[in-house]
Amino acid sequence: MGMDDFLPRRERKGLAAALNTLLASPTFEAWRRGSALDVAEWLAPRADGRTPAVIVSVAYLDDDVRMLVLGVVLEQFQAWVRTQPGTRQLGALLVFDEVYGFVPPHPANLPTRRPLVSLLKQARGFGVGVLLGTQNPMDLDYRALSNAGYGSWGGCRPMRIGHGWWRRWRATRG
Repeated sequence: MGMDDFLPRRERKGLAAALNTLLASPTFEAWRRGSALDVAEWLAPRADGRTPAVIVSVAYLDDDVRMLVLGVVLEQFQAWVRTQPGTRQLGALLVFDEVYGFVPPHPANLPTRRPLVSLLKQARGFGVGVLLGTQNPMDLDYRALSNAGYGSWGGCRPMRIGHGWWRRWRATRG
């Protein structure tokens, strides 16, 4: 198959221009420095045996760049998950807060949707948990919802109910 049959010249030029704009973007500059995107290194136990907490914050990026960056991070995380041995013991936990707009219902197909749905379906078999936080679960793809346990804190007053829950949870831990 020839290149023009796969991706016409006009579309290739458009793609090249979009990638060049992204790479030249001041908001994306911070992502080209720092630690490599190596999930295995991020989650490797330290000398004391503890696994570090890794926080990826994209709050300062505009929407298009945020979606692209999270799509890449989630694809890398999913690739790492598939290298893990099967286990029932929790070895890692992916927490995604304010997931609204990142796993939208069909027909939207954003870069974050496929890896998140796949992680919800498959990660538990590799000892990886996925925790999604949202204010409206109906904004999520039905495949994501069907592969998730559901807990709700809707309408609670954190000072009264939240602290009571915390005390009860702590009491069960001894």
